[in-house]
Parts: sequence; C-alpha cells; structure tokens
Amino acid sequence: MVEAAEGLRHTFPSFAEVPIVDAWGGPIDVSPTHLPAFGNLQPHVHYALGYTGNGVAPSHLAGRVLADLVTGADSDEVRLPIVNARPKEFPPQPWRALGAAVIRKAIIAKDTAEEQGREPNPLAAAIARLPRRLGYLLGP
Repeated sequence: MVEAAEGLRHTFPSFAEVPIVDAWGGPIDVSPTHLPAFGNLQPHVHYALGYTGNGVAPSHLAGRVLADLVTGADSDEVRLPIVNARPKEFPPQPWRALGAAVIRKAIIAKDTAEEQGREPNPLAAAIARLPRRLGYLLGP
C-alpha cells in the first residue's frame, strides 16, 4: 500500500498532506487478455470472471451470458469466443504463480526506476517484458 500512496502523491501533489486512513489490496480479477471469460465448469455450475477494470458493460454482458447458460438458451451471447474458451495454461502451476510474483516485482521495479528518472535494471526490464513475449497482454 505504501507504493500506491506514493504513486497517488506523485501523480497528485496537492494530496501530499492528505492522510490515507484506510487501504486494502489483494489479487485482482483480470485475465491475461484483459477480456472477461464466461462458461460452464460442469452441469449447473457456471462462471463469469476476469472483467476488472472494464467498467459496467462486462457485468451486464455477464448477466446475459449466465442467464442463457443457466437456461440452455442458444443466443448470440453464448456463441461469443469468450464463452467456454480454454484459458492459457502455460506455464503450469506452481511455476505460473511463482513467475507471476517475480514478474510483478520486476514491473514495479522497472516502473519505479523510470518514475524516479533512473534507468531500470536491465534484468528487471527484461523480466517485465516476458508476459508480452508469451502472448499475455500484461507488462510493458
């Protein structure tokens, strides 16, 4: 949370003296493509996920898709390519979680260096670019 507060104050210097009394954090629900995903796990078990940061429209679409999946309706919505699409499963777990943690730290280190007017560590910069090279829409 310290990094977020510093970023806020850097972006909005007029808030430098405003106390931050509460903070929260944790994983965000974003897919590698930044598109939502909807589908069936098994009969009578449906899901909608990965639409963080895309506004209200994906939530409305999720409701329509899930309603059609639950009722078995054949609609344009359930034929969208984001319904029952296979997620990328490379690299496999637990390497994916470990890699995500390393890449997250590299992206933060690269961004911090650039915001402070320094050249980022070449290794951190290279690691930060890995997701895009693997086909994920994450990182620089």
